[in-house]
Formats: sequence, C-alpha cells, structure tokens
Amino acid sequence: MTMPTIRSARRIVFLVTGAEKADAVAAAFAAPVTDDVPASLSRLAPVPVEVFLDPAAGSKLGQG
Repeated sequence: MTMPTIRSARRIVFLVTGAEKADAVAAAFAAPVTDDVPASLSRLAPVPVEVFLDPAAGSKLGQG
C-alpha cells in the first residue's frame, strides 16, 4: 500500500509486538514526523490512528 492510500483510510491501526520493534515504534509515534520514518507520516492523516503495542514494543516510549 502507498502512503496516500493509507492516509485516506477511515481509520489507521497498528499492531506491533516484540522488543526488536521498540526503536521503530519510538521513531514512528514519539519522535517528530519525518519522511525518513514512513509510519510517522500516518499521524498526519485526518483520521484516528490507533497503536496497539505489547510491553516490549512500547518499551522505548517516553524515554529520552
């Protein structure tokens, strides 16, 4: 799927698991929006963005 297709959805949902995804989750949902992190661009969509994480995937949120 392309980013325009994703951003035109009525709702965007991410399901992320695993410690190996923690850096990507922090970059996508806690850092500034940037083209370098495509998932962060979903935050610009005019629809709800829901992110479901297990504790390992969310372990780097709120740090630093």
